[in-house]
Amino acid sequence: MATQHPTEMTLKDVVNLENAKDNPLIPGSARSVGYFDMLEERRTLPVMQAESFEKFLNLYSNQQVVIVTAGTASGKSTQLTQRIMYLELDKGLQMACTQPRRVAARRDAERVAAEMDVRLGEQVGVHHRDHNNTNEKTRLKFVTEGILLRQYQEDPTLSRYSCVIVDECHERTADADILLALLKKTLVNRPELKLVIISATMNTQEFADYFGVSESLDIKGTGFPLDIQHPQTPTPDYAQLALSVVAVSKLRKGIKDLDVVPLYSSLPQDEHVKAFHSGDKRMYIVATNIAETSLTIEGVAHVVGMATLLPAPISQASAEQRAGRANRTRAHPPGIHKADIKKYILILKSVGYIAVGTFDFLEPHHPEVYVRGLQDLKAMNMIHNNGNITPAGNGSLELPIEQAWYNAFVRGLKLGCLDEIISIAAFSSTRHSIFAKPCPQRYAAATEHAQFTNPVSDHMTELNAFYKWRHQCKLGAKEAAVWCHETLLNVEALNEAFKLRKEMLDECGVLFGIESVPALTFDDEEYGIKIRKAIARQTLV
Repeated sequence: MATQHPTEMTLKDVVNLENAKDNPLIPGSARSVGYFDMLEERRTLPVMQAESFEKFLNLYSNQQVVIVTAGTASGKSTQLTQRIMYLELDKGLQMACTQPRRVAARRDAERVAAEMDVRLGEQVGVHHRDHNNTNEKTRLKFVTEGILLRQYQEDPTLSRYSCVIVDECHERTADADILLALLKKTLVNRPELKLVIISATMNTQEFADYFGVSESLDIKGTGFPLDIQHPQTPTPDYAQLALSVVAVSKLRKGIKDLDVVPLYSSLPQDEHVKAFHSGDKRMYIVATNIAETSLTIEGVAHVVGMATLLPAPISQASAEQRAGRANRTRAHPPGIHKADIKKYILILKSVGYIAVGTFDFLEPHHPEVYVRGLQDLKAMNMIHNNGNITPAGNGSLELPIEQAWYNAFVRGLKLGCLDEIISIAAFSSTRHSIFAKPCPQRYAAATEHAQFTNPVSDHMTELNAFYKWRHQCKLGAKEAAVWCHETLLNVEALNEAFKLRKEMLDECGVLFGIESVPALTFDDEEYGIKIRKAIARQTLV
């Protein structure tokens, strides 16, 4: 990496900015009393300690890339970001802090905006796929990795940013891995650009070797001692075990004062708030693996690790991250090895990297993976014989779903059934099926779902269910919820598909230059045939 010129700012300068009566982010605006109350509490966190930040400042001054390992409840995602912002203040550019998940990006942005005494969406903002709360005044953006990737495709130098922070790198998501690979190229061309890599686990040597960093920073987290109890014998009934743990913990004594709330990535924002603000009641939070992220929920004392999806072991690092939720007041394959490589090949080609097989990834694929990906893309008319990306390839990158659907959309547009194909693509891209099939009710589910069945196409079956659900929604939200419960349809999956469908309708309007998306009428003699022809184009060109 490029040689750095030491920054002129010291710890004292940063502290003076924090202590100033006027907000340096809003000239002429006095800070509130609440700001100083929060500042006093924030300064108890490990990253805010003089010794820790002096070490960070020394690395930040002399290295283009800084790698920070910080434990849970250390303030790595919020406090360190704020201090880096002060270091970058005079450069007049923006900062980006990436998160793997939307909920973490939103939560961090809300907290940092409150702690910096600014309005969310002004000096501090958040941007993810279906939400952009930033403007020209925004100096610090909390973004998902996918958003920064999209910005990189538009501007490979990331000229708007003076510093990029890639948080939660230990998760090794596919987007993070390719983002780091692209940033490595950009750092060579922009020696003034800073990159801070933050991980919650200790295995950061691979990052150091990759970026040629000789020295990293390790900051211990805080929290009370944990008592991790493992079942003495394997148990197939995790739910019953969880109930036993709750009973032993005597939570049932206050059952009248117990709130049970869900927490998962696609939960509406107003519902997320319930998990973070318990009031006087005791809470039982049912969460997905979002509990492994940088989120901090005050007062969590017990964690029950269980699974409702795949009966597979989790890594020790994941287990530690889950346990970390309880004391905050992974050697595993990287995500890019589990993701569809075609998307990432197209991203690389869209920014000018033709020889993707030799691209400098943190952990490259086996060459055969690239060969098969290139063959598939060529068959789908997304790359030319010379390796360059085609208009179809570029168009597919505009969609928030698997690239192969682009060809189905083009065919659907010609056949007049683009609306239906977008709906089907949305169902196929949700994390869960719209058909709920709980074990005790499998027979009942099959009976209820029979009313939607199309004998020649599962996609048409889903489309039938979607149309009937939309009809129920017009009668009222309560009526629709009751109907879904009775017919055993997954409301969350339906809402997720509907939201994704709306996004793609807008995208396709721009992508194909059309004011309205064509749809078939039910009396069309070739209604099913046209839809199936368009779907077939997903795999055939």
